Amino acid sequence: MKKTIIISLTTIILILSIAFFLIKPQITGYSIRPPEYSYTRAMCDESNYCQDYEINCYNGRLVRLKLITGASVQHPSDWKDPREKIDIEDLCKTRPPIL
Repeated sequence: MKKTIIISLTTIILILSIAFFLIKPQITGYSIRPPEYSYTRAMCDESNYCQDYEINCYNGRLVRLKLITGASVQHPSDWKDPREKIDIEDLCKTRPPIL
């Protein structure tokens, strides 16, 4: 009887240990947001001329906005930016952009 209990407990501990190492939770940017992050974004003017910028944020505030040379496009005059207004205007959101 005592031997059966010891074997059962050992088996349970072994199964839990294996499960702990094999099943890892997925951490997304929404769970843990670093205080500092950077990304690139196309920014367009009123004539639909768009250039790429590197955007650096710290604690939700803009730290640096740097033009990336050589990355630009001129859209037709009737082109409308498909992004949502908040995504265009808010450079350092409360959540980091999905990369």
